[in-house]
Amino acid sequence: MPTLSFSSKSQKFEYAVSLIKELGGEFDGVRAYLDIPDDKVIYVYEKLLDLLMIVGNWKTTVVESKGKTYNGHRFLFQTGYVIRNCYERCKSENNCGKNSQGWGCVMIGGPSYYLSGKGNYKSGYRYWYNFGKFIGDKWVIDKEALLDKLKACIENSFVDYCPLFDFKWLVNRIYNLPDYIIPDDIKFRIFSKESYINGQKIMCPVNIRHIDEPQTHLYNSLGDKIITKE
Repeated sequence: MPTLSFSSKSQKFEYAVSLIKELGGEFDGVRAYLDIPDDKVIYVYEKLLDLLMIVGNWKTTVVESKGKTYNGHRFLFQTGYVIRNCYERCKSENNCGKNSQGWGCVMIGGPSYYLSGKGNYKSGYRYWYNFGKFIGDKWVIDKEALLDKLKACIENSFVDYCPLFDFKWLVNRIYNLPDYIIPDDIKFRIFSKESYINGQKIMCPVNIRHIDEPQTHLYNSLGDKIITKE
């Protein structure tokens, strides 16, 4: 359960305490506190607007949630305005954002599930398959590292407070990805970088890239063409 709290030497502090008490909060003599039930998080922002007009810019205004501390106004705005508006729109359209990233929510950034373009990028973890390492001729997918990255994206956007977001669905999607890929120069190729060993420059395999034709297509996680973009 997230908890909003603040303290201040401001002349408006006493009034802010009275507002939070009206909302069911408490004051321990130093800080004021308000517990927010998980199922109410996306609905509480409007009720707190008068309070946030006073305490929103105070450095001491924080929300503690799931063992971490966040800027109070950012947390409440993101969950109660951004996430809620997205939730209401997706609910009315009966479409929970199965967007081009492919992780079940338009709010999640990070590496993409879908493959597009020629895969000629030089750096970065743009796709799910970038998380891994070579073991022999196999590029073994590190699903735990991919999951950790997506968890960070979820945490940063507070998507897990959306009633429509299904974390178990996302985890299953990750663990249904291939365990490894053998670069065959048909669907995937080896990506190498220059390195020096004993003063001699060599090309070291460091990752893989997907392969595409000159046209732009959209692929599923196995590299099978599913949509041709105009």
